[in-house]
Amino acid sequence: MLTTTTLRLPGASLDWQALPTLPDKEGFAGSFAGVSRGALLVAGGANFPEKRPWEGGTKVWYDRVFALEPGGAAWRDAGRLPCANGYGVAATVDEGFARDVLAYDPVSDQWSRAGEVPFSLVTTSATIWQGRHVVPGGEARPGVRSTAVWAAGTK
Repeated sequence: MLTTTTLRLPGASLDWQALPTLPDKEGFAGSFAGVSRGALLVAGGANFPEKRPWEGGTKVWYDRVFALEPGGAAWRDAGRLPCANGYGVAATVDEGFARDVLAYDPVSDQWSRAGEVPFSLVTTSATIWQGRHVVPGGEARPGVRSTAVWAAGTK
């Protein structure tokens, strides 16, 4: 089952438009997404490039980062994550992305490790609420869901 949740403002309508496709023949599951200095960033994720999982394929994790400038016709290479990663949470903050917290510096076009969170959750989300980064629940390990909600402010 595939579900998509979108927060919508009352009275607003959505006008969907296709953006340029990512430069990978398979695409990526579990990528991080964010915005920095107006550019849309997509980073990391995984796929099964040789054979599907039910055919015995092996999952491959990625560290590639792509950027799409406003009005851009194609994605550009925007560097690499410090390690191959995916299925986590990305939160756009003033300068980049929100266990490892990765930060992107658009001036130097470099990624760095900015610390770590005191929990390890996947299949979750994040938002900024009252000036704090909030991560509600998620999956602590395969098949084990968490009801914990974490919040942190910036230092």
